[in-house]
Amino acid sequence: MSYAKLFSSITESSLWGEPKEVRILFVTMLAKADANGFVEASLVGLARVSNLSVKETESSIKSLESPDPHSKDLDEHPENEGRRIAKVPGGWCIINYEVYRSRRSDEERREYMKTYMQQYRAKRKPVNGSKHSVNPVKNCKPRLA
Repeated sequence: MSYAKLFSSITESSLWGEPKEVRILFVTMLAKADANGFVEASLVGLARVSNLSVKETESSIKSLESPDPHSKDLDEHPENEGRRIAKVPGGWCIINYEVYRSRRSDEERREYMKTYMQQYRAKRKPVNGSKHSVNPVKNCKPRLA
């Protein structure tokens, strides 16, 4: 089963300025997308699962397939011209799906740093019971007096 991350920044995107039908359809497509952002559906099927009319779905698809001169993704991906979806055989592809899916959430970042610091601290061993620790050095030989 797949899932999509929905970042709160979507409410500050140009998508959020679109009519409610466009937003509903896009969020529905996010929910239906596979791990690569492919949404397998017919237009009528999308209308049904998004609880929109076929006419609303057609109009919303056109909007999502069209260039958006106000898209915040234009700086990083100008080649997409702010388009959000593209028609492909068997359905649609959410264009920047993998970019957003690969972003770490705050919770994932915290968990990563927690694990990283545990591993880092485990490598630092106390010296002769003191509270101080040193980084282990490979191939270090004691000095003979």
